[in-house]
Amino acid sequence: AGRASLLEAPRLTVASDLHNNALTIPILERSAGGGPVLFPGDLTDRGSPLETRVVRRVVRTGRPFVFVSGNHDSDTLERDLARAGAVVLTEEGRLNPDGSHGDVVYELDDGLRIAGYSDPFERRSTEDYADRFEPDPRPAMQDAFTSWMRSVQDRVDVIMVHEPKLIEPALAVLNDDPPSRPLMLVVGHTHRADLETQPGVTVVNGGSIGGGGTGNLAERETTDVGIARVVYTAEPSFRPLAADLVSIDPGSGSATARRERLDE
Repeated sequence: AGRASLLEAPRLTVASDLHNNALTIPILERSAGGGPVLFPGDLTDRGSPLETRVVRRVVRTGRPFVFVSGNHDSDTLERDLARAGAVVLTEEGRLNPDGSHGDVVYELDDGLRIAGYSDPFERRSTEDYADRFEPDPRPAMQDAFTSWMRSVQDRVDVIMVHEPKLIEPALAVLNDDPPSRPLMLVVGHTHRADLETQPGVTVVNGGSIGGGGTGNLAERETTDVGIARVVYTAEPSFRPLAADLVSIDPGSGSATARRERLDE
């Protein structure tokens, strides 16, 4: 009875790892309900122009649709999404349709401030979209992310990045020196919904909105369709209030959901 009501608080949707499964885009659209969507990577499998045409409609699921690349995405996909109206964030700043970069920090209408970091293993059109992925990010990659994060953390509320392993040293730094104001990191890649907290920091992983992708449909053990919604307040400053993690069995359609309060 002493809990604050969440009914009027703003919400954002976290989804990643579609892997070309356009069949689940309507789920994302309904979940977003006209609000912002944060998509931390792996929209496609190779980032090729053909795949981009298949999944381009995903841009309309969020107002806005905010994207950072994953290891299955490409520079071609990023440019195409920017031209289609998505907010494509990189460590160099927001990607403009002409290939230039704008501000590093993107601000929603309610004042929520977001920055994003491209996946270091994203594919490149100049290399014919070859797979560049390594199971573990190199220490130099982790150090580069940590250094970048420290340069922006006082100016943002949310940081988007695809690979959870990339941010592990940064989380250790934040644990030793907690931020003075709440900071949320939005990740993907693992295909498992997850929520982690430490002093001043919340890490949200929605799972795989594509159920692992179309290539997963023939597998004996399928991956659940996963999505997360975060309830927050932006007044007088950002503070996450609750996270809803939803998993849907793609075979039966049965779903489970759990809410965790973050304001207690």
